[in-house]
Amino acid sequence: MRSTFLFLLLFLTFGTAGNVLASQPLHHQIEIELQPDSSSLQAVDRVTVVSSSNKSSDIVFFLDKNLKISSLELPSDLSYSISLKEDEPSIHLIHIQKNSQSDWPDPLSLTFHYAGPYATESDKQNPEIFLSGSHNFYPQLNTDAPELMTFEMTTTLPAGWSAVSQGEKSPGLVADTRTRTTWRNAHPNNEIFLIANHYYEYEDIWENVSLQAYLLQDDPELAQRYLTATKKYLAMFSALLGVYPYPKFALVETPGPAGYGMPSFTYLGSRVIRLPFILETSYPHEILHNWWGNGVFYDPRSTNWSEGLTSYLADHFLQAVKGQGPQYRFQELMKYDSYVNAENDFSIDQFRFAESPAEQAIGYGKTLMTLHMLRLQLGDAPFLEGLRRFYKQYRFQYADLKAMRNTFESVSHTDLKYFFEQWTQQIGAPQIELSSAEFSPAGEGFELNLTITQKNSKPYSLQLPIAVWEEGKEQPLLIRLNVKDASQSFRIELLAKPTAVLIDPYTDLFRKLNEGEIPASIGQTYGAQKQIVWPSSEEDKLNSAYQNLAVGLVGNSEMLTGDPSTLPEGSLWLLGRNHPLKEKLKSNLSERGFQFDSIGVTIEGKHYPWAEHGFVFTLPRFDGQKGTLSWIVAGTEKSVPGLIRKLPHYSKYGYLVFKGDAPDNQVKGQWQATPSGREKVFAPGKHILPTQKPLHAESVE
Repeated sequence: MRSTFLFLLLFLTFGTAGNVLASQPLHHQIEIELQPDSSSLQAVDRVTVVSSSNKSSDIVFFLDKNLKISSLELPSDLSYSISLKEDEPSIHLIHIQKNSQSDWPDPLSLTFHYAGPYATESDKQNPEIFLSGSHNFYPQLNTDAPELMTFEMTTTLPAGWSAVSQGEKSPGLVADTRTRTTWRNAHPNNEIFLIANHYYEYEDIWENVSLQAYLLQDDPELAQRYLTATKKYLAMFSALLGVYPYPKFALVETPGPAGYGMPSFTYLGSRVIRLPFILETSYPHEILHNWWGNGVFYDPRSTNWSEGLTSYLADHFLQAVKGQGPQYRFQELMKYDSYVNAENDFSIDQFRFAESPAEQAIGYGKTLMTLHMLRLQLGDAPFLEGLRRFYKQYRFQYADLKAMRNTFESVSHTDLKYFFEQWTQQIGAPQIELSSAEFSPAGEGFELNLTITQKNSKPYSLQLPIAVWEEGKEQPLLIRLNVKDASQSFRIELLAKPTAVLIDPYTDLFRKLNEGEIPASIGQTYGAQKQIVWPSSEEDKLNSAYQNLAVGLVGNSEMLTGDPSTLPEGSLWLLGRNHPLKEKLKSNLSERGFQFDSIGVTIEGKHYPWAEHGFVFTLPRFDGQKGTLSWIVAGTEKSVPGLIRKLPHYSKYGYLVFKGDAPDNQVKGQWQATPSGREKVFAPGKHILPTQKPLHAESVE
């Protein structure tokens, strides 16, 4: 028997937040009918709470404030009182007070009946329904600790609509006017998603995993490209880390700009999925999130380690397989150098999510580099075994950095306390230089003497890789030095005369780049603490467009006009083809192989007319001061909004060419980096590094 409480008269008393914590995941059995025309829903949710901590006298749930509860059913043999608090800004708090000394039933079953408008943005151009845990469209426990839940959700929608969620879909029932679909997720997740739209659905299978694509246009060729890529990446990551955790993986298209990974599906924008490079970049990243972040969950009260780990094993891993691992890591160091400064720096353990390039440089980039250093310290086999054990032990559970550290310590039998404290709890990065390098004959060989200097106020404890080339040998000697002091000398015995020495040859170490080794990039201008906009005073019809570009680039930063004899400190945005510095800019670029004429610019033998193309060139300041000059020449007035939107995504490049009003990128290039402060050459010659082996490359076809 069950008793029903009707929400007509409400008790006025309201206690403290509930402290019953479910020892097992909650289970939601939801029947939900959605009315897209009115953006409203009607729902019945039977919630089952299994708890070993049921001595508390109260439980509190919360629900979106726009959803009105009509009734709440509880066991009839339970004496209780219910009160509703409605003065919170966006939610109801439903407080259930047990009136007796007896324990709560275990399991405890409650059934909520509610209806009202749902909190999601949609219109005729974008009728999509998107609901997540943050929209509070289902009752959730109000506790201090994050909860996990399983669910079975049956949706009813108008004919022509399809609903997507986590887990496994049961065959739907399609009637003349309604579509009914059930999604079951038996694996604990940290929230429930409900996404609905008019989809074209495509399916395939890999082993026992259902592969699905939900597209907004009938495009079987596009769907097949994604389904084929999904098979490739599921096989790759399963071999690397362990079995894929869900019964399906789906690509879900959304009209707006988006790129998110949810448990068992990814949610990507229409423009994004049609970009040719996404299948090799963002898509595998979102698939891998099913192991990290959506398979093993990070505790939202603690560090978000999942983005850095996913970036290391997807984005970085795929580049490392191509032999581009050092270049990828160097770009991460450049981002840190460009965007992070003393005012916005923070430690890895403070990272939650990235809302700025600086936060991304730390939460993604520094975490990625820390994991890379851990791999090199432990070795590939223990590192990979640690990842597999971490995944197996904490799958469908919350885990923090301490759990990760304990796992790697258990596998490697190594005390990693100092490593994790130094790299995850300490702000900043080491800055190192090869301050001296000399050699002399010693017995039948040679003695190489090096001095390594750290410029930090507090020296780091580093395992510093170095490469030493010897006369008559093609392959360098690769060794590691334990560097702990501000200035430390080392003696290396060699059989042959050294011809060159290079510290951190593969960019294996997270560090602050030395000033001379950083090639100019647009990201450095974006990331400069002081930015000055200097538009041309002689421009024609594009003047207003450049003013909009200035505001779009840096908001209300300092504006410079005229032709000052001395430039202010900082990095400068130079706007316009007829800029006062154009001759100096052209001269510098000509030395780098670019050719300019009245019609356009020639780059690598191809001519690009001014009238059809936009150009972005970033160079070091000419006066020797710290900072960069980014010269922007727009092709058309209509192209400026697109430039404002797109340029931040090209932060690592030194020069760019765009075409048309969109505009579409035609050329992108980087200036050559130099190993300033890291290299000593004793004899000229080819000092070639062998290709660095990627992690477990044999798992990749």
